[in-house]
Amino acid sequence: VSTARTSEDMGCKVCFTLDYEPVMISGKTHQICRECFQTYLETQVNNGQVEGLKCPHCNLQLNEEMLKRFLSTEVMGKYRRFMQNLALSKDKRTKYCPKPQCSRPLLANGENTIRCPDCETEVCGKCGRAAHGKIPCEK
Repeated sequence: VSTARTSEDMGCKVCFTLDYEPVMISGKTHQICRECFQTYLETQVNNGQVEGLKCPHCNLQLNEEMLKRFLSTEVMGKYRRFMQNLALSKDKRTKYCPKPQCSRPLLANGENTIRCPDCETEVCGKCGRAAHGKIPCEK
């Protein structure tokens, strides 16, 4: 991902400025300025729209390496947290600490009881509720 200017350039397709460096992704010039592209990416990340994040110009799926060139460390951190939460939400083994002040994600690998490392709450590895011993999980 870099910036390059072409002779066919008619300005940024978003803000219409003529004095800009167009964004270049995967060897292709995009008629969008760095500021507009960055604003688009920041908005997507801040809204949690990180799964399958695509270039608004060519629809290319953007990877983390591409994003790092345009986003601040703070926004990249937010992107990574959203991606991690997305991965956890798709993993059926993921349970969350039932203590409202905690809610830490926990991975149940077949254990009947999991202990939250943050608050020490014991959690049922099957239903994700507070551990209930030999009492069957509620449906």
